[in-house]
Amino acid sequence: MVTPVAEYDDTEVEVVTAVDLSHLQEAARTIARLPADERLRHVRAERWIG
Repeated sequence: MVTPVAEYDDTEVEVVTAVDLSHLQEAARTIARLPADERLRHVRAERWIG
């Protein structure tokens, strides 16, 4: 379930979405909570799968 939450500033309104991550393992939740640029860096990182 996604619940919109508004954070107010004097000049702007930023909408932050609270997301239920209970379906993910804790390690994945940690990554999912990172800012978008850091999540993308993590996803694009080279990994050895073998």
